[in-house]
Amino acid sequence: MSRTLIHEPSRRQILRFGVAASVAGMASALIGCPRKSESSPSSSSGGSSTGEEKEKTSPKTTRRADVLVIGAGVSGLVAAQKLVKKGRSVIVVEGRDRVGGRVHTDRSWPGVTVDLGASWIHGQIGNPISEIVSAKKIVTKATNWEARVVFDRDGHPLTNAQIDDLEKRYKDFLAHVEHLRKESDRDATLKSALDDYLADEKPSADVRRWFTHWVNTEIEQDYAADLDDLSRDSWDDDKQMEGDDMLFPGGYGQIIDALAEGLDVRLGETVRRISHGDDGVTVDTTSGAFTGKYAVVTLPLGVLKEGDVEFSPALPERKKQAIDALGVGLLDKVYLRFPSAFWPKDKQVFKYAGEHVGEFAEWLDMRGVASADVLLAFNAAKVADELEGRTDAEIEEKAMRALHAMFGESIPDPSAKLVTRWRKDPFARGSYSHIPPGADSKDHDALAAPIANRLYFAGEATRRDYSATVHGAYLSGVAAAESIG
Repeated sequence: MSRTLIHEPSRRQILRFGVAASVAGMASALIGCPRKSESSPSSSSGGSSTGEEKEKTSPKTTRRADVLVIGAGVSGLVAAQKLVKKGRSVIVVEGRDRVGGRVHTDRSWPGVTVDLGASWIHGQIGNPISEIVSAKKIVTKATNWEARVVFDRDGHPLTNAQIDDLEKRYKDFLAHVEHLRKESDRDATLKSALDDYLADEKPSADVRRWFTHWVNTEIEQDYAADLDDLSRDSWDDDKQMEGDDMLFPGGYGQIIDALAEGLDVRLGETVRRISHGDDGVTVDTTSGAFTGKYAVVTLPLGVLKEGDVEFSPALPERKKQAIDALGVGLLDKVYLRFPSAFWPKDKQVFKYAGEHVGEFAEWLDMRGVASADVLLAFNAAKVADELEGRTDAEIEEKAMRALHAMFGESIPDPSAKLVTRWRKDPFARGSYSHIPPGADSKDHDALAAPIANRLYFAGEATRRDYSATVHGAYLSGVAAAESIG
């Protein structure tokens, strides 16, 4: 049974109840990422995406090392740094033309920096990412989730009393979920728990609609998954770090630059096959083979699910079960840059309870972070999946419908946009992991388990405590490096 909902709400839920906490929806999307890129990491008007494209490779040409690290995301870079400090020779093999993985800072708009993947340090107290921030003197800015306006579909803001009522109902809903957990010995979907709660409460049509939107922004946006794809009993079986959610005015890529410093990273090496035996490990890529004594595999769960990389021998049955059991959510972003700001200066978050639940339901004022008049919209789960099949122009049109409803028809058109499509990214296949019905945190453990003291696994999905977060990815890289010794 997972932890008690009443006393330990997850990620942003704690912040939104006025208690210090951490993270989601990402990874990315890790991503959102949380929590949170595609065949090209983003599409844009007003410039091309750059990300962390600075060359990180050394002049070495050898294709053999003590340890091969597969993937130059946070977990892979951390593992490589720890192993190098122990005296191991390490080669990091990366399929992309940049480092960072699901952390991707974009500087295609002159003078403006935005993060297409992971955005926040979720809980800065005791967070390993905060240690890098302090060491490198990187500037961060806290997000105030309470500085918000909630708009109804007709553009009228909800009153404070109405918002207080929604918050109370949300706490009651979490208590109801906990009650169902204790009363039932079989898992179910979180959606079934919501349906059961609403059937008991019988709210008015308006309150029902507002509350469904509220749950979307509190849970589905955070976990990057629909309620019917989240386990009622294990969806929030994680931990949080204390403190605020911190954004990077200069981009999360500053963390990646620090982690990649001095490493031998080979870019453009798409991995096709990973083989291991008594004599070591061989990693076959599109350009040839790398060999080593050990390998740290940091392939995202979405890539493992897709089967893009062959393992020889085949993965153990329990690890394959874990890959199948865990889910990969989707949290996409839409950045809109405007010639001037038209939204309130004293608010940071805008929620929109429109006709379609979850569609452009949450917006963030990025002026204090991007140094420009920029709004960021989030779309998660099935809404994000549906939007990924649309053109940028169609996505902009839907976004502007929401903004017109909230702020009126006279607002200016955006001068530029950036749209992410993480599900279509062949190196990610989604934003970050979650626990569907029938799965539990032991599946994270199974995914992390080493194979034959040759293959070691890392990445946010291998952490039962801090999955779907950048600090979870970081800690998984540390654990893998320590396992190799």
